[in-house]
Amino acid sequence: MTSYLIFNLYAPLASWGQIAVGSERSTSANPTRSAMLGLIGAAAGLRRADTELAAAFFRGYQFGSKVFSSGSLLLDYHTVQMPKENRKSEYLTRRDEIVRGRERLAAMLTSREYRMEALTAVAVRALSGAPYTLEDLCQYLERPRFVLYLGRKSCPPSAPLGPRVVQAQGFRSALDQVVWPKVGNAKPASPEGRALDEVILDASPGSQFQYFWEGEDSELEAIRAFKTEVYDDPVNRVRWQFAPRTQSSCAVAREVK
Repeated sequence: MTSYLIFNLYAPLASWGQIAVGSERSTSANPTRSAMLGLIGAAAGLRRADTELAAAFFRGYQFGSKVFSSGSLLLDYHTVQMPKENRKSEYLTRRDEIVRGRERLAAMLTSREYRMEALTAVAVRALSGAPYTLEDLCQYLERPRFVLYLGRKSCPPSAPLGPRVVQAQGFRSALDQVVWPKVGNAKPASPEGRALDEVILDASPGSQFQYFWEGEDSELEAIRAFKTEVYDDPVNRVRWQFAPRTQSSCAVAREVK
């Protein structure tokens, strides 16, 4: 048995950024590794200037997720201020664009995707050299030092994360232990309310749960798993550099009660 930190993710809007191509900013169906490191890092009070701590933090954890509902897509028409192209200038950061290129600033039109009413559970597994224990991270998620959001600052969580540390044989067993909060008197016959996952799945029924994970997991790999290469592994937070990693995924039929 291995220890896992599990918690819930729900918000009216969430965005899990994929590789940006031109003016298009798409979102993944599941939380990216960089987004989850950012979320628990914000909870722990990790600062960008703490490069040595950040390096250990990036290498110290593995993530798994269970997508109960990927929600529906929302496309946002957006404008971004940026300098006009100039081959003599090279901008390494957003600050360079605004400060060094301020005399050539113009507007670029972009499209940004969001997930509406997406419902996801996350599990975290600590590796050797992890700078914080799972119990520490659990406490930080309950009392975060910085504001938490789901991919973008305009996407704060709208339900309790409910973090807790559990014992499980793998990511699937851990993720299946997630307990969603109650959301009021959804039915007159149940004054205590209904669990959030029941309400969302009733509103947008699906036949499958999607599992995503990194590293080895004998429970999930026993099912037919697909492996893909994704570019969401942060290398340097200051310079916004990301490396590819292998992500595994599989679908499991949902039992309709």
